[in-house]
Amino acid sequence: MLRYKIRIPDYYMCVLIFWFGTEFLLGTTLKSFLGVSTEFLNQLQAYIVLGLVLIQIVAFQNYTVKEIVMIATVSVLIIIAVIRSGEIVLMSFWVFVIAGKNIDFDRVVRMIYRMCWILTIFVIALYYIGVLEDYTVYRGTIFRSSLGFSHPNMLGQRLFLLVACHFYLRFHTLDLRDYLLAVAACIFCYVVPNSQTAVILLLAMIVGIFIYKIFQRMGKELWFMGGLIVASAGCNVISILLSSIDVRKNQTLWLLNVLLSRRFSACHTILQLYGVSWFGQKVYITANERALVGIKQALYCDNAYCSILVTYGIIVYALFSCIYLYNMYLQIKKQKVALVFFLFLISVYGIMEHTLFALSANIFLLTLKDVIYRNPSSAMKEKIHSIKHNR
Repeated sequence: MLRYKIRIPDYYMCVLIFWFGTEFLLGTTLKSFLGVSTEFLNQLQAYIVLGLVLIQIVAFQNYTVKEIVMIATVSVLIIIAVIRSGEIVLMSFWVFVIAGKNIDFDRVVRMIYRMCWILTIFVIALYYIGVLEDYTVYRGTIFRSSLGFSHPNMLGQRLFLLVACHFYLRFHTLDLRDYLLAVAACIFCYVVPNSQTAVILLLAMIVGIFIYKIFQRMGKELWFMGGLIVASAGCNVISILLSSIDVRKNQTLWLLNVLLSRRFSACHTILQLYGVSWFGQKVYITANERALVGIKQALYCDNAYCSILVTYGIIVYALFSCIYLYNMYLQIKKQKVALVFFLFLISVYGIMEHTLFALSANIFLLTLKDVIYRNPSSAMKEKIHSIKHNR
C-alpha cells in the first residue's frame, strides 16, 4: 500500500498547476466561460483551491510543536487583518507557503516557467483569432495594448515572470542567447503594453547580473548578497517614508515621483484619507467601491509596502517585512545567490506594483517556507542540492 508521503509532492504540484493555470486565464479579458461569468469562476476557483491546499496541510504533512506555534501565530494575525480589510490576497499566498513543506522549489519554478510559455502563447493566440478582446489604454499619446490580458500591465507582469523564471533556472550558465531573450522581452514590453515597471525590472535584472559577475570574479559574492538584503530593506523603508510625506515640497523627490507615475503622491493621498491601523481596515479604491461610500476622488495605491500597511495594518506589515528579509538572510546562509537576487528584484517591483505579496506574480514567495520549516535533515538536503545546482 502506497504511503501518503509518496503522493505529497505530486498532489501539491497538481494543485499548483490547477491554481496557476486558472489564475492566468482568469487574468484575461474573458468575460464568461460556457455561460458562467468569470467573476463567479474566480470566486469558485478561490474556494476550490483553498480546500485542496487545506487537504495538503491537514492530511499530508507532519509538524513539530515549534512549527505549529509559528504557523498558528502568523495565521491568526493574518486572518484578523483579512477579516477587517476584506482582502484575501495575503492569506492566499500564506496557505500555499504552509502547504509547501516538502516541495522542491526548483521543480516548481520549472513547472511555472513551462506554463508561462504555453499560456502566454495560448492567450495571445485567442486574442488574434478574436476570442479575447484587447484592453487598450493611453499613457499620454502612447498607445498601450494588452493582447487579450486584463490590462497592459498584466501582460508586462506575465512576461517578466517568464523571463525571471528563465534566468533563475539558468543563473549559473547564462549566455548571450539568454540576454538577447531579456532584451527582446524588454523591447516588447515597452512597445506593446508600454509597461514601465516590467521594462525597469528587466533592465535591472540584466544590469544586476552583470554586477554579480563582477563580484563573483572578485570572490565577493557574500558582499553582493548582503548588499541585496540591505537594498531590499531600503525599498521598503523608502517607500513608506516617501508615501508619508508630501513629495511636492521637494523638487528632487517630486521628479522621482513623476518618473514612477506619481505613485508616492497617490499613496500619500491614501494615507491621509485612511491613516493606518494596527490590524487592517477596509480601503475603498476602485470606482465602484468609492461610489458606495461617496468618495469622488480617484485613488490608487500601486506600492506593495504602502498597500500592506494601509490595508492589513501595522502588525501584518511589520510581520511580512521581517519574514521576507529573514528569508533572504536564510538563503544567503545557504549561498543561494540566484534566489537572493530574485527576491531582491521582486522587492524592487514592490515599489511600483502589488506583485510583492501576490503569489501568481511572485512565485519566489514559496521560499518563505524555509522560515517555518528548518529541521536539520531538510537543511542538509538543501545544502547538498545547492552544491549540485552551483556545479
